[in-house]
Amino acid sequence: MNDSMNRFQLLIRSEMALLRIQAKRIAAQAACKIVALLFALLALGMLTFAGYQALAVPFGYANAALIVALVDGFLALLFVLISNRSSRNTEQEKMLKEIREMVYGEFNSDINEIKTEINRVTTDIKRTHDSIATVISSSGELIGSITPILSFLAFVVKKHKEKKQS
Repeated sequence: MNDSMNRFQLLIRSEMALLRIQAKRIAAQAACKIVALLFALLALGMLTFAGYQALAVPFGYANAALIVALVDGFLALLFVLISNRSSRNTEQEKMLKEIREMVYGEFNSDINEIKTEINRVTTDIKRTHDSIATVISSSGELIGSITPILSFLAFVVKKHKEKKQS
């Protein structure tokens, strides 16, 4: 039982560590995506206006708008790629997942042992029940066959007492 408790504690600790690592990664990704969004908005606001104004005269209005849009899109894509970079599995996560799988395997083994033991005890109880039922049913037959003899003996003893008293 102590081994099972140790395994259970190990499982809880590894799950908590895994959750902390994943939470930190998700927070870092969210922060990078928020920064990317802010830069994208700033880029769209400021670069669009300034770039468009600066490029409108030499390239024309349509080409200036296209160049500004491409630059804005590139900056947004750059920050999305940076945020996705941190989503790879780390060695710590891999190790914790292996520990989790090992502990789950041990728990399954323990549970199978408990099931086997319960089945064995159940079988023993059924066997004992059947033995008791056999003894009771055979003793019932024995009592049924002895009852007339005992009744006859009681009758004889009673008659013998009555003869003595008379």
